[in-house]
Amino acid sequence: MSHKVRFRCPGCGSELETPEGTVSNLCTYCGLVSLLGRPGRIVKRYYLPSYDAQEARVIIDRQMKKEGWPQFPPATVASLHYLPFYRFRGLSLTCLSKRRVPSELLPGSEGELKTFELRARLLDVTIPGCATHPFGLTSLGVRPQAIPTWAYRDKEVPEAARVWPVDREARESEEAAMRMNDANLVMAHGEKSDEFAEMVGEHQSLIYFPVYVAAGPAGAAGEATIVLDGLSKRTIKAALGRWQPPMEGASSSSVCELVPEPHRCPNCGADLPPSERSIVYACTNCQRIWQLEPAGFAPLAMPLVGEGAGELYPFWRIPISFARHPGFETVGAFSRLLTADIPLLDKQKRHLPFFVYVPAFAGADADWHVLTAVRMTRTQPLVEPSRKLPLEAVAVSLLETEGREFARFAWDWLRMGYLNLRSDVFAWKSAVAGRTELAWLPVTCDRLSRSVQRAGQGVTATV
Repeated sequence: MSHKVRFRCPGCGSELETPEGTVSNLCTYCGLVSLLGRPGRIVKRYYLPSYDAQEARVIIDRQMKKEGWPQFPPATVASLHYLPFYRFRGLSLTCLSKRRVPSELLPGSEGELKTFELRARLLDVTIPGCATHPFGLTSLGVRPQAIPTWAYRDKEVPEAARVWPVDREARESEEAAMRMNDANLVMAHGEKSDEFAEMVGEHQSLIYFPVYVAAGPAGAAGEATIVLDGLSKRTIKAALGRWQPPMEGASSSSVCELVPEPHRCPNCGADLPPSERSIVYACTNCQRIWQLEPAGFAPLAMPLVGEGAGELYPFWRIPISFARHPGFETVGAFSRLLTADIPLLDKQKRHLPFFVYVPAFAGADADWHVLTAVRMTRTQPLVEPSRKLPLEAVAVSLLETEGREFARFAWDWLRMGYLNLRSDVFAWKSAVAGRTELAWLPVTCDRLSRSVQRAGQGVTATV
């Protein structure tokens, strides 16, 4: 197997390979830039089995002997089946609270206090795409993170394989993943309560998983069914009784195959630059900035670029104020609320709007992702408008709409550290949020750099 996804160039028809999850790609033969992915699109992948039907029959005979059953007749064939599984990924953010008992309160304190805990995790789960759960498989476990997949194309799937229909909608899969996440929180933190939560950067794909099935007479025991894992060769099921294939349902229309599209500027038609991960592109011909969204490209305002030492990271930033507290919209005003943050008292910043900053890039360290948002919001970095994007920077992989959801959680988590801000008066739901802006800021942080590298992001050319 390979970590590459195969597809044909829409320009010259050449067979190309690209890393899994790539958004756009440059053809090495004709130079055409193709768009391969889009936010919200559920693309089909599949695993190649690690062995053939003949070897599967040998393993099945060994399993029959282990069970004490006579072997299947020589004519019995181990048939290959492909079972669909949704893979759901997202950044799960939860603020948990626990009431402090009287003995834990400080001398002289009044009333009941709470302690708050951040629970941030990268949720990555697989949910069956078949409502009937054939063969009893309910999850692929850690395999999607550890074993590469291939782009699904009918002609590449083994010809004799039976591909099960995806009769469960993507919405149902997402709801099931959310319930699993909530259940895990309750099991791990049963004594604590949820204050607020957010799921950021949700993404789904569809993976077809191979299994070998053999069924037939097993002597006096009657009929038997053996099901093998098409990758690990382990026995998934060994049971007596006639095997009845589940009823086939109508396949979901929300999934698609990988179909390359032209990757061009909507304004002038020039090719946009390729980038494995980024969803934000600058047209070098007409100097316009575009964000790739589920419906296509949407224009973005000219971004900001901060100066200083460190690697450039993209952030979404949103100005906020509170209508019930007129005047609370500048850095100077907020410095009276965030009383412990000396950097907010910088005279250069005092009259500037106050922004909530959140990372617009992917990271593997979920806790540090949130803490980076809080740290940037507290320090309010100085940035100036730029006439062009940076030549090299960490890729933008979070939609603006998702950035606003992240900002809602980051602000509410930040205010839990201040007794004077815990009132609902200063909750995000009471804030007036302005227009979102994109800013690249220089950051020197080894932990953040390692988090981005582990997420498979790295530095990429943006223009």
